[in-house]
Amino acid sequence: MIDEVAIAKLIILTAAFCCYVALRHLPSAKRRLRCALAIGLVLATTASVLAYFNFGRFQGSWGLVHRWEQFHFYMGSKYLTEIGYDNIYRASIVAVAERTQRFPPGRMRDPISFEIVSTQIPADEALAVRARFSPERWKEFQHDLHFFITNKLPGRKVLIDHGNTGSPAWAIFASGFTELFGANRLAVNIYALLDPVLLLVFFVFARRVFDLPTACAAACICLLAPRAYSYLGGSLLRLDWLFAAGMSLCLLQAGRFKSAGGFLGYAVLSKPFCAVIALALGAHFVYDAIATRRIERDNANLVITAVLVAVAVALFSSLLFGWEIWPRYVERIDTTLTEGYYNGQFSLRDVVLQFAGGDLSPVPKAIAAATTHPSDALILWVARIAVGGALLAMSVRKEPMFSFGTGVFLIFAFLVTNVYYWQMLALPIFAATAFREKIKTTIYGCGIAGILAFQLAWKALGTPFRLDGYIGSYAIACFIATSLLAAFVTALRRRQTSADSDTRIYR
Repeated sequence: MIDEVAIAKLIILTAAFCCYVALRHLPSAKRRLRCALAIGLVLATTASVLAYFNFGRFQGSWGLVHRWEQFHFYMGSKYLTEIGYDNIYRASIVAVAERTQRFPPGRMRDPISFEIVSTQIPADEALAVRARFSPERWKEFQHDLHFFITNKLPGRKVLIDHGNTGSPAWAIFASGFTELFGANRLAVNIYALLDPVLLLVFFVFARRVFDLPTACAAACICLLAPRAYSYLGGSLLRLDWLFAAGMSLCLLQAGRFKSAGGFLGYAVLSKPFCAVIALALGAHFVYDAIATRRIERDNANLVITAVLVAVAVALFSSLLFGWEIWPRYVERIDTTLTEGYYNGQFSLRDVVLQFAGGDLSPVPKAIAAATTHPSDALILWVARIAVGGALLAMSVRKEPMFSFGTGVFLIFAFLVTNVYYWQMLALPIFAATAFREKIKTTIYGCGIAGILAFQLAWKALGTPFRLDGYIGSYAIACFIATSLLAAFVTALRRRQTSADSDTRIYR
């Protein structure tokens, strides 16, 4: 079945990057032509905003609001002190049983172990869950839960999801909103608009720091990422980490290193995979210190501020939600990292294991990562270290911004992330401006657009969802391989040019 929305997104992406390329490489064009191209790029970006919301095809009868997401993240943030990371489903079942005098039959997932267990909760366990609430908070919990249930929250299926994944740092800000109002239609619609507002603020600020083509191209990449809205649209502050990481990159470009460090410190605590971006930036600072034999004050300010902000946020969230909250969150994240394969994941793992198994097709009949053997672990880690090392070697000699953007691809190399997080591809678009040659910036940006174009074309054809994650992984892996090859060839040419120059001087 043809997917019209994906086709429209592909057309918008193509139009946007045609304008992006023309604006970068027609500096001497007539003023009217450049004005027309700029208007075209702005119009394509505006169309991307409409496309992000699936042109009005929302999540269901709640319009902007994603009921499934709002249940997990509204309840998970407001009652984090009482339910932690392991009792969102148990507390909901106990609350329902208290009204109906019986536990609803069925299955649920334990959000810490990820095991599927029965909804028949022993009496002592039910009492322990209930005892974590004060009488007033229990009534409030029941009221909010009743709102979601009576407003057509998906039934028993919601109980086999993975619970609340927001970190304690995220919960500080999310609970600041959810504690204000009980669950009602107006409140959840306001919460559904928080992420779009954050993106708007981010890209308005980015436009002040970067030129129009860069800011618009990055916005299009972020907004046209396949399936991002389907999963996260209408949720509650699920893009705070992207806002924080993006602001950090913009502030780094603006030379405001302390502010950049503060946003980066929060981004790491909000979404731990942002620590890989911080690692890439740190590697650049270490290389710079070794090469120059001194530590730049700006670099030190960024690192110190990031650490101080991260420590302060961790301490404050522990005081707010209890000292056991971070250990429980770490336990939950550890389970996520060891979880088996499922559709909609992006990782170098999927491509490496597929190739190791001898299936070189971009459209395999089965995904090797779903049935991988423990003996493949060595192959995978050798590949990860090789690709990660090559990416770092490519990035550390360039501007710190480029290392920041390279951190996005290190996430792909070392971790497994869900498809909806890959709005982060907007960050390397900004980072590509660190290239001295304008043509390299353009090619790099268009290569990132090609990752999305490949996925959108796949989706437009109505092809099987079971391969979406692998197709995305394949596209990113091809981009990384091409980038590394280009960097290697460039380095060889420079070395050869340097050798020829030395030879002429010697003669």
